[in-house]
Amino acid sequence: MSKEANAETRAGSIAGGLNPLAREWTPNGANPNEQHLDSDSETAPILPVRRHSHSCAPSYSHSYSHPHAGLPPFPSFSLNATGRVSSTAIGTPVNGLTRSNSLADSLGLLSIFSTYSGRSPASTTPPSPTPMFSVPAQQHMSVLLPAAGSRTINSASQIHKSLPLAAVLNPFRPRSPGTGSQGTPIHILTNFYDIHIPPALRVFHYEVRIIPESSSSTLNRRVMDAFKNAFMSVMMAGCGDSNSNIEVSPWLAVYDGQRSLFSPTRLPFVNDEVTTHVALVDEDISRRRVQKFGIRIRKLTDIQMDKLHLYNTGQITDIPRDTIQVLEVLLRQRPASLFTTIGRGGAGSFYSELQNTPIANALTVHQGWYQSVKPSFGCVKLNLDVSATSFYCSGPLIETVAKFFNRPTIEHARANFSDNHERKRLERFLRDMTIEIAYRSTGRKRYKIRALFDKPCAQTLIVTGTSPTDPRGKQIVAIIDYFQRMYGVTLQYPWLPCIVCGAKNDVILPMEVCFVRRNQRHVGKLNDQQLADIVKLTAVLPEYRKERVADGMRQLHGNSALENAKSNFGDTVLQDWGVQIQPEMSIIEGRILAAPPLIFGPSNNPATDWKQVITPMDGTWRIGRNLRFATPSSLSVWAVAVFGDPHNFPIQTVGLFVKNIMTACVGLGMEVAERSIPDLIVYAPMPMQGMRMQSETIEATLRLANEKAVRMSGFSKAPHAMYGDENSFDNWSGGAFGGMVGSSAPTVAQMVICILAQKNTVYEQVKKIAETDIGIMTQCVIGKHVHTTKPSYAQNLALKINAKLGGVNSYVDPINELGGLGASQVPTMIMGADVTHPQYSSSDPSSIAALVGTVDARFCEYRSTVRIQNSKREIMQDLESMTRDLFELFHQRNGCYPVKILFYRDGVNENQVPEVLSEEIPAVKRACIALGIPEARLTFAVVNKRHHARFFPVRMEAGESDSKGNILAGTVIDSGITHPFEFDFYLTSHPGMQGTSKAAHYHVLYDENSFTADTLQEITYRLCYNFARRAVSVVPPAYYAHLVAARARCYASAQNNSTQNAGMWNGTRGLAGASPSLESLPMSWGGISSTGPPMTTLPSGHFGASRSASNGSLVNSAGVGSVSGGLLYGGLSADFIGAGQSRGGFNSSASGGSPASSFVSSTLENHFGSNRNNHGRFRELPQVMAQLQGTMFFT
Repeated sequence: MSKEANAETRAGSIAGGLNPLAREWTPNGANPNEQHLDSDSETAPILPVRRHSHSCAPSYSHSYSHPHAGLPPFPSFSLNATGRVSSTAIGTPVNGLTRSNSLADSLGLLSIFSTYSGRSPASTTPPSPTPMFSVPAQQHMSVLLPAAGSRTINSASQIHKSLPLAAVLNPFRPRSPGTGSQGTPIHILTNFYDIHIPPALRVFHYEVRIIPESSSSTLNRRVMDAFKNAFMSVMMAGCGDSNSNIEVSPWLAVYDGQRSLFSPTRLPFVNDEVTTHVALVDEDISRRRVQKFGIRIRKLTDIQMDKLHLYNTGQITDIPRDTIQVLEVLLRQRPASLFTTIGRGGAGSFYSELQNTPIANALTVHQGWYQSVKPSFGCVKLNLDVSATSFYCSGPLIETVAKFFNRPTIEHARANFSDNHERKRLERFLRDMTIEIAYRSTGRKRYKIRALFDKPCAQTLIVTGTSPTDPRGKQIVAIIDYFQRMYGVTLQYPWLPCIVCGAKNDVILPMEVCFVRRNQRHVGKLNDQQLADIVKLTAVLPEYRKERVADGMRQLHGNSALENAKSNFGDTVLQDWGVQIQPEMSIIEGRILAAPPLIFGPSNNPATDWKQVITPMDGTWRIGRNLRFATPSSLSVWAVAVFGDPHNFPIQTVGLFVKNIMTACVGLGMEVAERSIPDLIVYAPMPMQGMRMQSETIEATLRLANEKAVRMSGFSKAPHAMYGDENSFDNWSGGAFGGMVGSSAPTVAQMVICILAQKNTVYEQVKKIAETDIGIMTQCVIGKHVHTTKPSYAQNLALKINAKLGGVNSYVDPINELGGLGASQVPTMIMGADVTHPQYSSSDPSSIAALVGTVDARFCEYRSTVRIQNSKREIMQDLESMTRDLFELFHQRNGCYPVKILFYRDGVNENQVPEVLSEEIPAVKRACIALGIPEARLTFAVVNKRHHARFFPVRMEAGESDSKGNILAGTVIDSGITHPFEFDFYLTSHPGMQGTSKAAHYHVLYDENSFTADTLQEITYRLCYNFARRAVSVVPPAYYAHLVAARARCYASAQNNSTQNAGMWNGTRGLAGASPSLESLPMSWGGISSTGPPMTTLPSGHFGASRSASNGSLVNSAGVGSVSGGLLYGGLSADFIGAGQSRGGFNSSASGGSPASSFVSSTLENHFGSNRNNHGRFRELPQVMAQLQGTMFFT
C-alpha cells in the first residue's frame, strides 16, 4: 500500500462505527444555482437575462460533471528565454468559440498594436449595454389602500390587490421636511471623508467568469492577477516587436474578486471580449501542482459616474448603485492587498495580524478598519471606522483545544473530555474550522472539521484499502498503529478523540497531527467572557478612536488623500483614476435637544400629595430621598435562590443584601410584605469542581424557593407590613397572612431573587426553567454585588423589580412633551418591530418576529405578539395579523381602534428597504382596512444602530461634551451626512457608558401624519426617557421588540428540547412557552393590568371613547378572545417575563374546516404563555405554513 493512496483514512471503512453526518455537498465547491461556461444547454437561467442583440453569451446550464469538462479551447502560454510568447492550443472548440493559437490572437492584439495607446479599438463596435437581470420598473404589492376619492371599503376581501406601489405609497414616501431648528446648535466632527470624482469619468464594466468557479475572492484575485500579468507581457512583447515607439498604458482595471471588473479605459479586446486560460501553482501542496483556470471577460455596459452628482443633488431619485459599486471596488484595491479582508465586492473590513490580542477560550481579536461609500448632501463620502473581530488562535490544534478549556496544556484538559456537555461544546467550537496536516512528505493539505469522533484514538479502528503494493489486502488496524507504520508518527495522546473531516465526513485524523490555519475568522457565538474581553479592547474613549480612524486613513489609502504628486506610499490606483479623498474628517452641524421632565409619584412627605417632576441631566436622573414611583407595585410572595458556594455567600451576607433591596423598594413607594429572610433563602447543591450545574438541580432549587415563598406568605403580620430602617437582620419575624391582597392563597411566587456566582449558562437555564416550566418571575444578581452595600445598586434593582411587577417608575408627560400626541383627540398607538435570526451553527434554524405596541394614553404600557418565520428572513411575513392582534388589544383597553400610528422598525438595512416598502407597510395598512379603520394614518420609520457613523465634539467644553469626550445625550444630526433628499436623522439619546457613544439612525419611509423634523425628532428623543431606569439608545418600542424576540428565542430553544411543548411555536402569538401560571401575576401578558391609573382619570375626551379600568384578566368569550399578550412599561429591562392565555380569536369558527383552518383556530391564535394547544410539530412549520397559504388568515 502506498502512502499516497493512504494519505487519509476513510470514515466509511471504520470498524469503530462512525455514523456519518447527513449532509449534501456540491462537488468541487460548485454552486448548482450558478450559470456555467461549459454547456450548450438551452435551459433558461433562474432569473430572466436580457441578451445582446448579437448574443455572444450562450445559455448556460446549471451543472457540470467535472470542473474542467467542456472548457473552451483556452490556449496555454509561457515566456521563453528570449521573452517571446510561446503557446499551444488545448481542448477542442466548444459552444462555437473560435480556436486561438496564442494569447495575442485570443486578445486580438495583433490587429490593434498600431492603434492602442489607452484608447478604444477603432475597428470594433461595442455591444449594447446588457443589464444582469430584467427588473420591472414598478413593483406590485398584494393589498393597498383604495384610490383617492373611492368609496369606503369595509371588507378586506374588497381591496384591490394589484395597485402599483408608486401609485399609493410614493405620495407618502417623504422627502426631507428640512432641518430642524429646536435645540442648541453645535459643530461636530464625524468619520466621513469627502470623495472628489472627475465629473466626466466614464467607467467600463466587464463581466468575469472563471472556470472552475470559486467563491473565494482570494483565489479569484490570483487568477485575475495571472491574467493581468500575461496580458501586460503580451502587450509589451507586441509593442517591442513592431511599435517600439508606442507607449503601452498601464493596467488600471479593478476587480471585485467575483464577477465584476471596472476600468476607466476600454480594454483592447476584439468585440470587447476575451476567452483564455491561465495556470496557477497550488500554494498549499509542496509538490507545486499546476492548476489551470479558464477565464472569460466581456464588456457589459458603460457607467457614467456623474449620476452620483445628480443623485446627491436630488435631480434623480433612484440611487445609482452601479456607481457606488465602482467606488467601493476601487477603494478596496490597495487595502485588500495589504490586510486580511472580510466582505466581498463593496464595503468591507481590513485586519492586520500585527494588531491582535488573545482573549478567552482559544480566540484572538484582530483589530483593523471598516470602510464604505455613502451618498450624501451634494457629495459622496467615505465612511471609515475602527473594527475588530475574532479569529481562531493558529498553531497546533491540541494547543487550541487546551486554550478553549482554559487549561495550560492538553494533558490538563483530560477531565473535560469525560463530560459529555464539554465535548459537545468543543465540537460546536471546532465545527467548520479549517485545519492543515503536515505529517506527509507531500506537504500540507487542508480540511474542514465536521465533528468529533465518538471514540478516543486508542479505540479507533480503521479498514485499510488495497493497492498494488499491498498484497495483504484489506486489514482492520488501530489508527495509532497506522500512523506509526505509515508515517512514523507516534501519537502522544491516545485518549484524545479523533476529528471527522472531508466533504463526505470520510476522513478521520488524530488531533495532534493537525494545525489550525492562520488568519481564520471565527463566526460562532461568543460567550460572556469573550464578549467582555472584546468590549475592553474596543470600548475606547472618543479621542483615541478618532486617532485610530485617522491612522486607518493613512494605512488604507496612504497619501492618496493628498493633492500632491504620486507617491509610492500612496494609493496609486486612486490617483490614476483621478479620484481624491479629503484628508480630514468632515465637520457638520448638530443640535442638542432639551431633556423632557419626568413625572414621578407623590412625595413621601405626608403633607404633600402632588406628583413630583425632575429634569434629567445628560440622559440620567437621580432618585431623590423622597421620590416615589409613579405607580408603585406590591410584593407579597417572594424568596431567594443562591446558585453559588455557601462558603462564598453565607446566609448572613445574603440576608443583609436582600434587606437592602427591600428597603430600597419600600423607600420608593412599593408595598413589601415583611418576611423572615433566612427562612426564604434556598441554596442550590454545588456540583463537583470542574463540572457544570445540571438543569435538574436548577429546577429543583427554583421549585423549592417557590414553595418556600408560598408557604411563608401565610405567616406575615399583616398584608402590607413594610420593612423599615429600624428592622435588623436578627429580629425579623413572621405573622399571619392569608395570601396576596384581594386574592385567594397564592400558588406561585411573585418574584424569586436569584444570586448567581457568575453570569454563564446558569443564567439562561434559570430564565428558561423559571418562566417556561414553573411560571415565576426572577431577578438575577451577579454574586460579586452581594458583598457590596451600595444604596445605588439596591435602588437600581428596585427600579427593575417594580417594573417587572407591573409598576411604572416614571413617565414623560404625553400632553406637553411628546409633540402633542397625548393632547390629541385622536387614538394613538406607538409600535415597534424586530426580527431575530439564529446564531451561526445554531440547532434552531428559524427566525422570530416580534411586534409591540402601546395601549395606554401615557405610552408606557405595551402589549406584544410574536411569530416564527422562515430562517434568515428579515421581512416580517405575518405582520398583518400581528398588527390586528395589537389593534384588538388597544380596542379592549380603550374602546376604540388607533387611528394614528407611529411605527419604529428595527433591524432593516439599506438593501431591504424596498421589501419593507412593498411588503410590511402595505401589511399594516391592510390590517387597518380589515378592522374598519382605513382612515388610520401611519408613519413608518426604520431604526438602525448597525452603522459606522461616529461623532466627536469639536470643542471639549461643558455643554457640548461630557467628561469622557462624548457628545451629549440629545444630540441630533439631520444634515451633512444624511440622505441627500429623504427624511432621516441621527439621534444620540443616551449617555455614553463605555467608549464612544453610538447614535441611532432613523429613516422615515412613509409618513401620512406629515411630521416636521422638529416634531418627530423630539417625540423620538423624549420617548427614550419612558424607560425604567435611564434614557436608552434606541426608542423604547424598537428596544422592547428586540428584547421580546430574544426572549422568545430563549423559550423556543427550551421548547425545542421538550417533547411536552413541541409544536407550540407554529405561528403562535405572544411569548410562546411562558407558563400559564404567570397569568396570575400583576404583570399579566394575557390580561389587562390595573397598575396604571384608570383611563377615566385622564384628560376629558382623551382617545375619544368611554373606558373603564379592568382588574385581572378578561374572561374568554366565543369569537372574541382575551388579551393577546404584552408587557407593561419597563417590563423588558435586563430581565423580563411574559405570560398569557389562549383565545378563540378571529378564526374560532374555522375549527370544523380543513386541517389548515383548524390549525389557524387552534394554534395561530395562541397567546403569551399558552401551552394548552399543542397542535403540530415545531419542525413541521414549513409544511403547515404551505397549507395555510390562501386562507383568510394570510390575506
